[in-house]
Formats: sequence, structure tokens, C-alpha cells
Amino acid sequence: MNITSSMAGIHRLPVYIAIDVSASMFGQAAEAFKQGVKYLVGALNAEDFASDIYVSLITFNNHATRDIPLMPLESFKFENLELGGASRLVPLLELLEICMEDDLRPSTDEGRGDYKALVFLFTDGRFNDRWERKKALLEKLKRRCARFVLIGCGSSADYEALHNVSPDVIRIDSYQPGVIDDYLELIWY
Repeated sequence: MNITSSMAGIHRLPVYIAIDVSASMFGQAAEAFKQGVKYLVGALNAEDFASDIYVSLITFNNHATRDIPLMPLESFKFENLELGGASRLVPLLELLEICMEDDLRPSTDEGRGDYKALVFLFTDGRFNDRWERKKALLEKLKRRCARFVLIGCGSSADYEALHNVSPDVIRIDSYQPGVIDDYLELIWY
């Protein structure tokens, strides 16, 4: 972990945005996640403590890729993503574990560490792997998070599958102003 002296005093709120970019995330589901991510970033920017928020973008299908490393929210730019492949949750969980291990700074005698992370996972819940075998890893990740939120994208999202991963589930069939904002208010206040 490389912590520069200028960053050592910052008490960051890490936010990991994970997006399922499998072939099943087309049409209404794709529009929902695109608008949902833009709205989430806008809602985070509107917070009084936005300067403490750091964001990372991870995409997953057959593999997980860290598209954007943890960076200040003000520098985060969301681009269009290519869809394809299967929806495999295990590679995402494994990459999240590595990212959190590398990124999250613990509190020490010299100063406060980071806040617990927030994870926002945009998906239709149609996972093509046996992620249940990694339930212990999922639970470990959730203990490192203040919230591990699944955002069901599109009207055909499998909400039963999403609730099997986390009790924190938001539904966005299409862009619905206020849904994510209402959820964030529950977290902050």
C-alpha cells in the first residue's frame, strides 16, 4: 500500500461501483445501469462531504476488470461500456477483495483510516457461476463495507437472486429519479 504523506491525513469514503457488463445487460437493463451510475455519481457529488469520497469502477462478465482505480470523486468520469460474455460473480468478488486489501487504509496511532467502503453493484442478477461456493468471501467483503448494495437493472432482473447476495437491493427498471437518492438518504441520515 502506497500512502503519500499528503494523503495520510485524508479520511476517505471509498465507493466501489461494480457493473455487470455481460450480454444479458442489454436494452432496458443497459439504460438503467448507465443512468443509474450517472445519477449515483451526481448524488454523491451533491453531498457536503463529496471531497472525502473516492470512487473506483470495476466491470465484470467472464472476468473482472478494474477500469478505474480509486480516485477522488471529482475526477471520476463514466464512459460507455461494451457488453458481452457471461455474468460471473466470483471474479468480481475476488477482485474486490484484492482492491480493498490494496486500497483501504486502517486507522493507526498516527491517524484515522478510511471509512468502511460502499459497494454498489449494478446487475440483472442472472449469475452464470456457482458463486455460492464463495459465500465466505462475500461475507468477508460485506464485513469490510458499510453497505454492499445490489442495484437490479431492468424489469427482468432476478430480485430473488439479488436478495441471496445481499439484503440491500434497489430496483431500477429504467431511470427513476430519486430511487438512488432516497437510498443514499437512508445511509447518511
